[in-house]
Amino acid sequence: MRHNGLTSRSSPGIALSRISIPPTTSSDKCGAGIGSCYLLGDQIRGRMDCPSTVKAVRHLSDRWPGTLAKLIEDKANGSAIIQMLAHEIVGIIPVNPEGGKVARAQAVAPLIEAGNVYLPHPQYAPWVNDFIEESAAFPNAAHDDQVDAMTQALLRWNMIPRIEAYTLAPIIEISPI
Repeated sequence: MRHNGLTSRSSPGIALSRISIPPTTSSDKCGAGIGSCYLLGDQIRGRMDCPSTVKAVRHLSDRWPGTLAKLIEDKANGSAIIQMLAHEIVGIIPVNPEGGKVARAQAVAPLIEAGNVYLPHPQYAPWVNDFIEESAAFPNAAHDDQVDAMTQALLRWNMIPRIEAYTLAPIIEISPI
């Protein structure tokens, strides 16, 4: 059974998302932190039909306008979502993930083991407890959509070359008068 999700990363100049559609849809917002740190920050999750998923994509796109690319899995209802939103929401890109869910999870395991992936406190993001439970039970959990969304986001983010940015600020002196 295929479970699905949306993830995205917003960083200076770069933002990515991945979505695929029911039976269970997880719409995650993942924000890259500083350096090698990744913060998984926001999500909408539930059983969604096509209209509900379109609404969720619109909602997250409005909530996170800095997300430049929305990667939508081009399978099942994902193809319909792509056609429905491609001319309404900028940055919709059809994708077909490579390998299986377990292989993708194994590929990003070093990032998690190294402590590079962060979650918000459950007090601010109630979905975190379910995410931790699903991750701990993977690949034998009843659902694996959140783990799959996370692994695809982390893999995609690490394909992008890192660009160092420097900001030069003028020195401001205040005269004691």
